[in-house]
This record gives sequence, C-alpha cells and structure tokens, in this order.
Amino acid sequence: TDIQMYYWNMAKVTIAQLHGYALAGGCEMAMMSDMVTAAEDVRIGHPGVRGLGVARNGAIFPLVLGMRKAKELYYTGDNVTGKEAEEIGMVNYAWPADELEERTIAFADRIANLSADHLAIAKTSMNRFYENMGIYSSIRSSTDLDAAGQFTAQAYEWQDRTRQAMESGGGLKEALDWRDGPYRDYRASDR
Repeated sequence: TDIQMYYWNMAKVTIAQLHGYALAGGCEMAMMSDMVTAAEDVRIGHPGVRGLGVARNGAIFPLVLGMRKAKELYYTGDNVTGKEAEEIGMVNYAWPADELEERTIAFADRIANLSADHLAIAKTSMNRFYENMGIYSSIRSSTDLDAAGQFTAQAYEWQDRTRQAMESGGGLKEALDWRDGPYRDYRASDR
C-alpha cells in the first residue's frame, strides 16, 4: 500500500505527463498523481487485468472515472487515448504530442504561483476528503485482491501460456497475442 500511495503522500503536488503508452504500472502511477497531462494519442489502460490479478491501486478508478466507466475499463482491460481520457476525466488535459511538454510546464508554472507550503496544505485538504471516503482501505483491499487474483484458474492459464511461449521461442509477444486476441486490440490489431 505504501508504494501505491507514494505520490499521494508526497507534500509536493505531482503532475504525470503521459506520452506513448501508459499501461499497467504506468497507468497506476499516473492515476495516483495529483494532476495528469497527456498527449492526445497516448494509450492509457491496464491490460494486465485480463489474466493476472487486478490493478493494485484499482480502487482509484471509481474515484477518478465514476463507477460505470471504471468498471468498463477494469473488466475489459481496454485502453483509451489521451483525448478520450480527457473527456472522461482520467486526465486533466490532452494536448498534441509536440506541444505536451511546453504546455505541461506552463500548467505546472500556473500551479506554482502558490507557495510550496500553501500547496502542501491545499493538497492535504483535498486528499483528506478521499481518505475520509476510505481510499487507504480501498487501495489496501485492491492490493490484497491482486494477490488473490494471482491464484485464479485464468491466472494459472496465463502463466502456463507464457511459459509455453517462452519455451517455443514465440516469447512474450506470443503470450500477449493469446491474451489480447479476443479483444482485438493492442498487438491483436496489428495483424
């Protein structure tokens, strides 16, 4: 739980800047940041829920996205673009990739107009609201359930398929193609 709450517990305001792919752990880290900016074409999601446990900080999804969208992304492992993420409240802003860094710095500068001590107090105030709603116990529960998810029949099948793919020379790509094939996205869409 401490690892998942690291950015949450920092006194400084954190801003995640996403480009390329923010999948699995990258998605988890971004969701725990205070603010998130993204390239319009970034892919954000957690495909690992398709066969190996759950997101360790998956409890943040309903708080960020609302119940329906959180369940959709959590049950399918689907990803969204930065533009889509902005529309559903997963990121604060999505900008063209070639403008992302400059605009993120301008956004950070705007936030930095407040002093560091004032921002720390403001962040604590905002975080306490979610802590009173049970974010800590929810994240702890997600971590426990992720461990339990490692022992499901589907997780064992995924582990067996991965081992077979490695032994046959097909490697991780073959295993991921098997996992993601029914969804027709990620690597499966490259066919």
